[in-house]
Amino acid sequence: MSLTSKEVNYIIYRYLQESGYDLSAYALDQQSQCSKYGNEDIRNKIKPGCLISLIQKGILYTIAESEVKSEQSLTFLGSLINNDLDSITEEEIIRSQKQNGKQQLNEPEVIIPNFKFNSSLTSDWYEDKIVYGKENNAIIIINNDDEIILSHPLNIVDLVIFHEFNLWSCAGSEIRVWSPDGKLKNITNLQEGIIIKELLWNDSNQYLMVLDSNNTVTILDSVTLSVIKKINSSELVTCCWLSCDKFAITTSSNNIKIFDIESLKPIGILNGHEHIISLLKFDKQTKLLASCSETDYNIKIWNSSSSCLDLIGKKHTSPIIELCWNNGLLYSISIEGIINIWNDQGNNLKNGKLVNNLIYIAKLSPNGKLLAIGDDNGKVLIFNENLHLIKVYQPEMMENSGICDLKWNLESNKLLCSYNVIDSVVLNV
Repeated sequence: MSLTSKEVNYIIYRYLQESGYDLSAYALDQQSQCSKYGNEDIRNKIKPGCLISLIQKGILYTIAESEVKSEQSLTFLGSLINNDLDSITEEEIIRSQKQNGKQQLNEPEVIIPNFKFNSSLTSDWYEDKIVYGKENNAIIIINNDDEIILSHPLNIVDLVIFHEFNLWSCAGSEIRVWSPDGKLKNITNLQEGIIIKELLWNDSNQYLMVLDSNNTVTILDSVTLSVIKKINSSELVTCCWLSCDKFAITTSSNNIKIFDIESLKPIGILNGHEHIISLLKFDKQTKLLASCSETDYNIKIWNSSSSCLDLIGKKHTSPIIELCWNNGLLYSISIEGIINIWNDQGNNLKNGKLVNNLIYIAKLSPNGKLLAIGDDNGKVLIFNENLHLIKVYQPEMMENSGICDLKWNLESNKLLCSYNVIDSVVLNV
């Protein structure tokens, strides 16, 4: 099997897009026209993370080939993997010794779904009910065996549950608010042609912050949906609330700007990252702000005096897909399966590799005791506080199927798993 130069260019183009290097991807496409490779069916078969997967498999093949041929020559690849191979060998010996000493590790429990429902891009809990979006532009509320169908004119992008017993749905540039019995309470359309990426409420639920695909942050009154403030910036990347009236946004200038509801200009700027900041998470308990940058995947913790800590530990070498706080601890998880746990002083408490496959989604349970991840094979894996794998769910995958979303219930004992093409499921954990 071989790859043409056009196929290689397309795979690299996809990698650049997935990693957030939009400008580099655009430049490559302008020179090679690689985005026009093949037809849509062929492009859909190329999964996210294809380039990383090919490189990893190529390294393993090269290692296996050299072992068979008993090649001892010094190579660049050998110098890269030598220490890792020694480490793996040592770990295997220790594991074998533990098993011989009757300290055999427990096998993870295989989970059987408690309930199945239609394929969905996103789903959520509505008290003890299940809410999900269908491909026919409808929202379904499942209450035991009963269904309430809420028609929607566009493809549903996101579903968010507001705690005051309202269901919020987003489709394109439109936001709709529904009552529990399926009645439409309010509707607003921000701007034609955009896609709403995120909805964030402040602590008092008075204001709703909307981040869209046009790099605009809009602050709405969460009751009337009237616009309070709008920040337009071609540099804007992500945002988060810091208090009831203050919020932070990151820009492509590699800094963090602090705003409040009243001011038109930033009231503060945090500098320190050398690359675009892709993730931003604030901890209400410690009042600390965590940020993560692209390219170098560096993580920083900021306090109220604007000083920052650089986190030192096992570095991530691929995009970080989850950055979250729990009881004063910061969790960072990358697509390659590396996890780091830090305290509020910036010390690395735990690090390791969760799985060998690529991770597309990771969610920490509300009680902070369980971690759920979904990998590139559609498998859902549950880890405990010690990062031991305790439960596994493996669906029967089909062509073009994949995991789309994971949502814990408030009690942390049930998990919603959304899949495209195949059935979505509810797992008792």
